[in-house]
Amino acid sequence: MKDTRTAEIERDFPAWMVWTSQRGEYWGAVRRDPRSSLPATVIADSERELREALAAQPSAGEPSR
Repeated sequence: MKDTRTAEIERDFPAWMVWTSQRGEYWGAVRRDPRSSLPATVIADSERELREALAAQPSAGEPSR
């Protein structure tokens, strides 16, 4: 599901497409470049955990804020 919060995370981490489960129980992100050899998905239990996990991911020179 997309909403303002997922859009904010995507703006902060442009290499990722972010989603949340319908009830907001799970947060996830999928790398926009499917050809990347870096980890393709991140799953978390909260928005905070997802942001922390994405910040720890290698970016391979992709822009970040």
